[in-house]
Amino acid sequence: MKVCFFNFSDNRHGDGTTASMMTLADSLQAQGVGVNILCLNKSGNKDNVISLPSLSSTEHILRFFTRRMGLNDIHHLSSFHVDRLAAYREADIVHFYGIHSGTLSYLALPKLTRDKPAFFALTDMWSMTGHCTFPGDSKLGECRKWETGCGSCPDLSIHAPVWRDGTWLDWRLKKKVWDRCDIQFVAPSVWMQKQAQRSMLRKHRIHHIPRGLDVNAYKPFYPRMHARELLGLDPERKVIMAMASDFGRQQKGMDLLVQFLNALPSDVRLAATLLCIGNGGENLAEACEMDVFSLGFVSNERLKSICYSAADVFVLPSRSESFGRVNMESLACGTPVAAFDVGGVSDVVRPGVTGLLAKPNDAIDLSEKILHLLEDVALRAKMAKNCRAVAVEEYDKSVEARRYIELYEQASKGGRQA
Repeated sequence: MKVCFFNFSDNRHGDGTTASMMTLADSLQAQGVGVNILCLNKSGNKDNVISLPSLSSTEHILRFFTRRMGLNDIHHLSSFHVDRLAAYREADIVHFYGIHSGTLSYLALPKLTRDKPAFFALTDMWSMTGHCTFPGDSKLGECRKWETGCGSCPDLSIHAPVWRDGTWLDWRLKKKVWDRCDIQFVAPSVWMQKQAQRSMLRKHRIHHIPRGLDVNAYKPFYPRMHARELLGLDPERKVIMAMASDFGRQQKGMDLLVQFLNALPSDVRLAATLLCIGNGGENLAEACEMDVFSLGFVSNERLKSICYSAADVFVLPSRSESFGRVNMESLACGTPVAAFDVGGVSDVVRPGVTGLLAKPNDAIDLSEKILHLLEDVALRAKMAKNCRAVAVEEYDKSVEARRYIELYEQASKGGRQA
């Protein structure tokens, strides 16, 4: 069996979507499945990773006009010729991961799914909306228009932003595309599966397969005090860890992070350190009324594991998440998580078992949850054991790969939808 993935990149250290796809690809190959990856931005030199055609002069001109119509993802005319590429022709299965942000024109999907079993990973809600990846990210409150048809969008600035309100047309174009596609969708969380079942995708098969992780790459390599020594952290201080690929994105909730950290009692702030990883983390030093240790962007998995192990608690202030890969990484390293109860976070962060959940966007409530974890040593120790056990049993990458292989085989044997 051969699978052809589509994604905007093959850089496993760039973002959670690509990291998850590369983890799955590696695990499928380990179980004897052939894998090719077609991507917009090739970062390495692997033979099974093939670059998609770059924009032609005609496509640049077309993009100029379509983006001014509020349509971000239809200008790639070359998408209609992807079926000529050897990686596509040789595939038994096509699996679309991150295809927006200029990777493919979604108008070509009916053609690309016509002759091969096809799957689409629901890494966010872009496939169901008129432009945005997470409707709940708006400062104006969550929008539900995507359930019946977008238009008069309340917030054009949230990811992925558009220049003008073309959401009415974008939503209807997507619906027409999906209605013409023979494709199955895969959600990483129960929440995302339910969102899809309320959307324009409801007529299709929507499976739930949690993302996988290399639990041998993410694990508690060192005891907490040793990990802090390696990082140069004071072993006597409490350590709160936060991580995001880009703290500047509205979705990642840096403003909420500052709010709930500054809401901690002054004696706790004076005795604690915020350990942060990711672009923009250095800006927290000026905003937070506590010690901040920022490592910037970190790609090395061993170093990230040491950071998780050094922390008393990992905090995720995101306003929305389809799943939250960083939560899974923290669990694998035996560190409990405090997060807002949004999106698919509750699949991984289970109150009293692997962490604590706060009311969505309620900085004071999250501050109280963090304080509870910092003060209750016995609870943290109990959760640490639970975290590692849950990660190994439920989220090992081999488990995810076996579930996908089963789906692929069913589709190959004629289990496609009518």
